[in-house]
Amino acid sequence: MQRIGSVLFGHRPPDARSGALISLLHAVKRVHKVFEGDRHELAARAKAIADGHSPAVQAVHDAVAEEMVLATTKDGFLR
Repeated sequence: MQRIGSVLFGHRPPDARSGALISLLHAVKRVHKVFEGDRHELAARAKAIADGHSPAVQAVHDAVAEEMVLATTKDGFLR
C-alpha cells in the first residue's frame, strides 16, 4: 500500500496497477478508508488519477457507479 500511497500523494507517477487500484477505490468511494488525510482532498486526488487513466479503468468506474445507483434505487426512486 505504500507504493499506492506514494502515487496518490503525488510522489511518483501512476503505473497501470496503481492507477487501476486508486481508480477502483475512488469508484467505490473508499479512498479515505485506506489512506489518512482529508476526505475531500483524497477524493480529488483519486479522481484526478482516475480521470487520467485508461479507458478500461474508466469503464470499470462507470460500471461501479451505475451499480451503486441501482443498488440505492428501486424503479428510479430512492428507497
